[in-house]
Amino acid sequence: MKRLLVTALLLVLAIQLKATTWYASPTGSGTGTLASPFALNTALNSSSILPGDILYLRGGTYKGRFISNLVGLSDTNITVMSYPNEWAVLDGNIKPAT
Repeated sequence: MKRLLVTALLLVLAIQLKATTWYASPTGSGTGTLASPFALNTALNSSSILPGDILYLRGGTYKGRFISNLVGLSDTNITVMSYPNEWAVLDGNIKPAT
């Protein structure tokens, strides 16, 4: 049992050490780098973004409806957040019922 716990801990640490930082922007169409960010829908459906990774949303308004298929682990999340000193706005264009 102790060996299993140590193995699990090492696996979590290995995942965290391999964490990658990804980027998306409202006008993105690239590969997820800072110089060539993803479109948000592409990022949210990417199999390259793994537990422990960070997805930075560059500043601006992301229009549309978005569904994330990113999958983290209970102890190793995928973090999605605005890029430092920028503000990402998700506009689902949902109109109130009249």
